Amino acid sequence: METAYQIFEYLPIKYRNPSDADYFSFLVHSVDQNYHAENYHFAVVALHMIYMGIVYHYIYGIFRADQKPEKRGRP
Repeated sequence: METAYQIFEYLPIKYRNPSDADYFSFLVHSVDQNYHAENYHFAVVALHMIYMGIVYHYIYGIFRADQKPEKRGRP
């Protein structure tokens, strides 16, 4: 479970949509509850969803930072 907590540290501090914060909070709770209930397969699925959410968040950040201003709809 220590590794899961290390992964949780990469979650964004602030989300654009409040529903995203609720979603990731639910997934973190799901990992914790399923791990302690020894439902490891469900804990891994939720942990995978968190991990991929983090990856997509950082990829999107790189994409936004790499674009030229005119590609973002700005003159």
